[in-house]
Amino acid sequence: MKYFLILATIFSLSTFASDNKDAKKGEKFEAAKTKILAGMDERISSLTEGKACISAAKNREELKSCRAKMKEKMKGMKEKRQEHKKAMKKKMKEKKKESSQE
Repeated sequence: MKYFLILATIFSLSTFASDNKDAKKGEKFEAAKTKILAGMDERISSLTEGKACISAAKNREELKSCRAKMKEKMKGMKEKRQEHKKAMKKKMKEKKKESSQE
């Protein structure tokens, strides 16, 4: 009987711990989703502005100017994404290193 109670207690504690982990994973998922959607909105906004600029262009020079502005804006966003990607890789390496030391 004692053995059964001990097993039941351990099982309930492990279930509680996994529920807590699932909640944290859910929060991380929602945060990641929000960040991805914000990045997409930024790109869509940039493309919409570029489209409006190109539509309003009256001559070749204005068209070139619009394309140059779009190119610079997209380049800035790309650099921002690459910096974030490097930071995430670094963070993952540190996590992996910590887990291998344990």
